[in-house]
Amino acid sequence: MPRPASALAVDAAVLIVATRGRSSGALTEVARGATLVTTDRAAQEARRRFTLGLQCPELLHILDALIPPQQANLREQTVPGVSKI
Repeated sequence: MPRPASALAVDAAVLIVATRGRSSGALTEVARGATLVTTDRAAQEARRRFTLGLQCPELLHILDALIPPQQANLREQTVPGVSKI
């Protein structure tokens, strides 16, 4: 039987939950056993939802802290548009 993937993709909804601090430790527990990755598109969607939908642009700095800049991940990044969290 193949081993489970060591990386898990995180979508915009999970980024929003983590930014708002509502993950109840579940995200931290998952991150202990796997590398969390997200796409540029998921990050853009989360930013859009904070700004337009939730009207909480003050949380964007927390989201930015969760997702490191692209230049910091160039060595670890193997797929264009995918960032390690």
